[in-house]
Amino acid sequence: MYTYFRGCLMKRIHLLIDDPLFERLKSAAAVRGQSLADLIRACLLEQVDREQAKADAPSLSREQLEEMLRIMDARET
Repeated sequence: MYTYFRGCLMKRIHLLIDDPLFERLKSAAAVRGQSLADLIRACLLEQVDREQAKADAPSLSREQLEEMLRIMDARET
C-alpha cells in the first residue's frame, strides 16, 4: 500500500523491533527533534549508501596491496 506523505509517494511497511531498540530509537529521535519514522528512514538510507559505497570501492588482494606499498616506498627514497 502506498501513501502520499510530505509530497512523496511512500510505501508503508511493518517493522518488528524489540523494546530496548525501540526505546533507543525513540530517545535518539527526541534528541534530534525528529519523528521516529524520519530517524529510521535516515538510518536506513545511511546504511544503504554505506553499503553501496563499499560495493563501488575497488578491492585489492593482499598481494596487490603489498606490491602497491612496495612501489610507493620505492618512490619515496
